[in-house]
Amino acid sequence: MRTVYYCDMCGRSFDNYQECLKHEKDDHIKPRSYAEIESFFDSEARYPIYIYLTMTDGAVVEYNITSIIHGREEDPTEKNSPENEAQNMVHN
Repeated sequence: MRTVYYCDMCGRSFDNYQECLKHEKDDHIKPRSYAEIESFFDSEARYPIYIYLTMTDGAVVEYNITSIIHGREEDPTEKNSPENEAQNMVHN
């Protein structure tokens, strides 16, 4: 029987657990914090059009939206919320 270890980031397989851990630590740079995301919106965009993440090595990486894989279903109670009523008045 053979034991195989897989990198949690990329799926690469390893026969040795320590090599797998070293690969995950050294070969994949992660965001320093997901709480420190800078996001930018287009005036008509529901979602950010791009975000900046600061990585653990100090690099700042830009990610751009290319498509929405699955939008959330609209909550019917939101249509009548005070915020949406105010927005509808401004846009109508």
